[in-house]
Amino acid sequence: MREIGAARSRLVSIGLEPDVRYHAVLVSSTNTAYASTIAMDLLDDVAQQWNRSSVPIEMDGGYLMLVPATADDQEDELVVCLEAAADRIRPLLGRGWVSIGTSGPAPDPSNLLRAIDDARHTHRIATVRSGSLRSATSSDLSPRLTLLSFVPKDMRILFRNRLIGVLEDYDREHRTELVDTLAAFLDASGSWSRCAARLHVHVNTLRYRLQRIEALTGRDLAELPDRLDFYLALRCLQEEFA
Repeated sequence: MREIGAARSRLVSIGLEPDVRYHAVLVSSTNTAYASTIAMDLLDDVAQQWNRSSVPIEMDGGYLMLVPATADDQEDELVVCLEAAADRIRPLLGRGWVSIGTSGPAPDPSNLLRAIDDARHTHRIATVRSGSLRSATSSDLSPRLTLLSFVPKDMRILFRNRLIGVLEDYDREHRTELVDTLAAFLDASGSWSRCAARLHVHVNTLRYRLQRIEALTGRDLAELPDRLDFYLALRCLQEEFA
């Protein structure tokens, strides 16, 4: 309780409201002569839509701002707002890019430092992604996905191609849906009945597809290490086309 009280006092001293939950947002722009101006302009757009935001401060080569959480804590709304603002100034980027990292809402003032730390981590994840507008949210902070994001892109593509490239080729040639079936099976935590219901197919049809996946890849979907490899390969696929 003492820590929360001290944190509340600190928020009041810098003009913020202690009873409001805040997201942390870290924005930077690189490889452009207008880097600082672009980052500040993007945060200014957010501040105009989210009243009671903090004054941006410099951090990790960019600018950090605390933004009040919405009633339903939609972190994605912040990213959409920032990406829309960044899209308007895309011509200024040249060969550069904008990196955006956000945190979930801090449950109380004493957790603001953790939220700021999360924003710094998601910002680092965003910087190693591709494209002129790069973003990452707290949902990207899974330890395995964080580690994956720092693997060089060419290595991620190689890993993906070696594992599920054969499934992509088979789908194209035979107009099947093995990759989608694999993703649905993993999303259902390996439940045959839930996966079949989600795909609107009979369990026997699902069994045939999974057997085909195992035959083509030489992997065993009953084994946890193989499931994890498939999960990471599918994440690599999503990253490439994000």
